[in-house]
Amino acid sequence: PATGTEFNATSDAAGNWSFPAPNALGDYSFSVRAENGFNVSGESGYTLEVVPAPLVAPVITNPTDGAIIETEVTTISGTGLPGATITVTGDVEDTVVIGDDGVWTLPVDLGYGEYSISVTQSSEGETSPVATSSFVVAPIAPTISTPADGSDFAAGAAPTSASGVGIEGATVNVSVNGTEIGTVDIAGPVPTDATTLVAAAALPGDNWELALGSSIVTGTNVISVTQTVDGITSAAATSTITLAAVAGNPGGNGNGNGNGDGLAVTGGTDLLPIGLAAWLLIAGGLAAAVIVRKRRLGTEA
Repeated sequence: PATGTEFNATSDAAGNWSFPAPNALGDYSFSVRAENGFNVSGESGYTLEVVPAPLVAPVITNPTDGAIIETEVTTISGTGLPGATITVTGDVEDTVVIGDDGVWTLPVDLGYGEYSISVTQSSEGETSPVATSSFVVAPIAPTISTPADGSDFAAGAAPTSASGVGIEGATVNVSVNGTEIGTVDIAGPVPTDATTLVAAAALPGDNWELALGSSIVTGTNVISVTQTVDGITSAAATSTITLAAVAGNPGGNGNGNGNGDGLAVTGGTDLLPIGLAAWLLIAGGLAAAVIVRKRRLGTEA
């Protein structure tokens, strides 16, 4: 301002100089001149106005865009200009004032579902651009009691079912090695028809069980289980098990002949002795026939 005191700002090797600008709103004027020893330039005058910086969109720190949150969301929070008013619209509608520390928090009660919110901040009649967040509140993954993760099974002793614990009212879905085996509704009557592959009763302490049929193969198997509540599916729980191959059958098809394709053995060196013996029998027969023929001819002469 015109009432300000004079001060010096030293230029660098490139001739650039600077001084701190005022941070209070208002109109300002100042003049500058260059001095180098006894050399003094004329003065140049300048004016400027310090105005409020434009509001930027607030930040949503929780839940972040694309987040999958288990069970529930109890707060939506973020950061912004201290003292500004946050306005939330979309699947949540409310307002809250940003604290002196620049943090804002809005209490909510969101259960299973997909949500989308838009957030702005406003101050002194100005409203910021919009920040958005879309997120999902999902049930937790079910548990797998049997077969236990890391279990090894002998040849011919593959587990016949999988069981565990899920949320009451959920639909449990079981897959083996990426192929869906079946589903079971924990809340309703347990179906027993073969088309759904559902076993009649779970193990003590479990509330779901599903027959695995012939889905377990020789080698490593990954059993994957999810549960769905109100149309929202949980992350997957997994159990990785191993089934040993039948002895003498590295081909792994369980037929025990060792050739891995289930076909009878044909051809090859094993037939050489049989073929040789047959040839000798045929050659002997031909020789005998020649001898008999010669004897007959001698008698007739």
